[in-house]
Amino acid sequence: GHIHLASFRLDGGVPCWRWDLGDVVLQREIAMAHGRPAVGVLFRLLHSPRPVTLELTPLCTWRDVHGERQTWAEPSVTAVADGFVFEGAYRVAGPGWQPGGDWYHGVYAREEAARGLNAIEDLWAVGRFSAVVEPGGTVEVTAAGAPFDGDLPSAGKLVADARQRAAELGRRAKAEDRVDRQLAVAADQFVISTPTGPSVVA
Repeated sequence: GHIHLASFRLDGGVPCWRWDLGDVVLQREIAMAHGRPAVGVLFRLLHSPRPVTLELTPLCTWRDVHGERQTWAEPSVTAVADGFVFEGAYRVAGPGWQPGGDWYHGVYAREEAARGLNAIEDLWAVGRFSAVVEPGGTVEVTAAGAPFDGDLPSAGKLVADARQRAAELGRRAKAEDRVDRQLAVAADQFVISTPTGPSVVA
């Protein structure tokens, strides 16, 4: 977590975290698909003298954008071959899935608090993904909203596509520096498709 976080940067429009654990350096990148409710998380073991085991516990919720979820009944979780479907709303896929289930109480969202909104929520720890990673190797986890048409896109492809789109947006905007490129990417994130054509949302 934050204890060993060494750096954060935007790399070609893609958020990139790096953790330094002494002789082990781990990187995480995250990217959303354009035009589809899907997100990919790509972990890369940048340095290690040996293979390491990476365990990932998804903390999940499904609720209205203006609401919070508190502990009550267990949510509906359906196991699939490479992960799970949460409350029929989204599917999460990754390596070495092991079902579980427990409440993770009192998650605090700083940005919600800054907006004057309720900032505390309970999340469901669904289980865990686990993989042994060789130095230089990667681990991918992908999530996508329903409907689930076939296999989910790979996290590596989503990250590569996001970088390519960011570069293209910078070229089209005639960006002269890193700040201009980032502004072009940020502006594009407000554009949505509607039945009557493109629109902009706050």
